[in-house]
Amino acid sequence: MVYIKTKQIMMLILKNNKILSILLIVYLAVFLLLPTVASAQSAITLSVTPTLFQMSADPGQVWKSSVKVVNSNNFDLTVYAKPVNFQPQGEGGTGKFLPIFENFTEGSTLAEWIDINQDAVTIPAFTSQEIPFIVSVPDNAAPGGHFAAILISTQPPKPEKNQVVTTQVVTSLFFLRLSGDVIESGSIREFRVNKRFVSNPVADFEFRFENDGNVHIQPQGDITIYNMWGEKRGIVPINQQTHFGNVLPNSIRQFNFSWAGELALTEIGLHRAELTLGYGENGKHYVTRRVYFWVIPIKEVFITLGVLALIALLVVWAVKSYIRRMLHLAGIDPIKHKKQPRQYISRDDTTTVRIHSVKQVSAPVRIGITDLKRRLIATETGLGYLRTLFGFVISYRKFFIGIILILLALSTIVWFIKNANIEDRNYEVTVEGVDNSITITSEEMIYDDYEQSDNQVTQDITLEAPANVPKISIINTSGIPGTAATLRKQLETAGYTVEKISSELNRHDERTIVVFTTEFQDVAVALSERLNDALLSGVSTSTTGSDITIFVGSDMVTN
Repeated sequence: MVYIKTKQIMMLILKNNKILSILLIVYLAVFLLLPTVASAQSAITLSVTPTLFQMSADPGQVWKSSVKVVNSNNFDLTVYAKPVNFQPQGEGGTGKFLPIFENFTEGSTLAEWIDINQDAVTIPAFTSQEIPFIVSVPDNAAPGGHFAAILISTQPPKPEKNQVVTTQVVTSLFFLRLSGDVIESGSIREFRVNKRFVSNPVADFEFRFENDGNVHIQPQGDITIYNMWGEKRGIVPINQQTHFGNVLPNSIRQFNFSWAGELALTEIGLHRAELTLGYGENGKHYVTRRVYFWVIPIKEVFITLGVLALIALLVVWAVKSYIRRMLHLAGIDPIKHKKQPRQYISRDDTTTVRIHSVKQVSAPVRIGITDLKRRLIATETGLGYLRTLFGFVISYRKFFIGIILILLALSTIVWFIKNANIEDRNYEVTVEGVDNSITITSEEMIYDDYEQSDNQVTQDITLEAPANVPKISIINTSGIPGTAATLRKQLETAGYTVEKISSELNRHDERTIVVFTTEFQDVAVALSERLNDALLSGVSTSTTGSDITIFVGSDMVTN
């Protein structure tokens, strides 16, 4: 009822007053356009480089440098830079920024030592601008670590009243190490695996590192995973080839990693993860910890136990059948022999008994050989020989079944031991960072080893790189670690561009397959000829984002 009355009143006003009608239209237009303008202004892209300065200095030293601010927008941008202090917050590797309190700190913090001459810097669209600064270390500065940051913001220090401002902030951190009485001390507070029992070879690791010194330290090392046979099944790199991962003084930082390996019957059992860390610039200090976890795939375990139990029962049945046959040939009824009381012999008769025992054990075999000779003598044709052998096997089927089962059991044991002692298997690790996670495959690690050691890969592929070089991805599907890394090294030596390499766990293909877009058919055919006549598959659109994707099979290793 109220709504109807209100609507009627508004209609009367609009009919009787055209000026109010025009004002209402203008008001609605402005109201609808404002969100669009605000949305356009909120889409600000701003970046800074470098994001981290790690410096070493002496008291009284002056250091000059600059930060580069990049404006990736299609409009000019005015930014404002100011130094602030930085300290850790929590254990996740994040921190908080603190303004300068000169009345309390009295020039003892790093932010107070940073001088920025420019208050405001205007950066034209799609360009960058250097912002210079000076770090002046006081003579009485305390030794150890000092931490600060330069905040670069699109918001002025004192915005006008009733002004709506969309702010974008980027930072450049400063980790300063002052010489003097520097204490480097750290320890592993905790190292654990999230689940002690897993059904697949996948584990999440977590460790907490405490810095007891007065300077920031970066623990570096790795987590090595071993199976129950002592073979390596993965290496998780920690803070290698990076400037990040620092632990500030009097704080604890938590690191999280994930590992995924290949699922195989030989990988069932207890696994060991060893954490080894080193830290310190004045002298390396090392700390280690280890944890254990079980990989027990329930379905595969029950199937394996069932097969082994069946083989064991059949072997026992075959052995008992052989023993009954042996006793029967010796003139002993096994059923009556069980009911007779045991008889004991003197020590002087043991040699005679042993000789008779050997003869009795081999009696079924000797009689079987004699029977086979007798049957073959009566046979004259080749077809008759086959029929005779078939009939002989049928007559002594229990014996041959037992032999086959014993050989099968021995083959299974040999296969298990051989596969359990394979030195390397494919795996991948995930390093969880503050903002995102990074997944690294074993192929990438092997390739990095090639690059660092500058190894020359044998059997180089002799190819001329085409004028229009395609983007190539290599995926290891052979189950043999290093095949994708080796092929990448060969192709790059030949002048090709390889974007990425990876591996597919639990996939063991024999043939290599080259998947290509139709634009690069000639290049794919040339690659196939050099890659042991690899299979070809053309597609209109790539699913991997590369022009050519090579799925490397085991034929690249065996041939």
